[in-house]
Amino acid sequence: MTKWGWSEDDVHSALKKFPQCMFKLEKKIMQTVDFLVNKMGLPSGIVVKFPQVMSVN
Repeated sequence: MTKWGWSEDDVHSALKKFPQCMFKLEKKIMQTVDFLVNKMGLPSGIVVKFPQVMSVN
């Protein structure tokens, strides 16, 4: 997830807040974060703070 500027602590924080995201395939997670950051314009830090947004699609 370093592609999005996330540290290892950011990943752990997101998984702690929303452990269900662990069950998504890495490819799907990357596609979702790409959509949220590049298409919707969300700062990647918002996805770290509120990883639940990854389950919206």
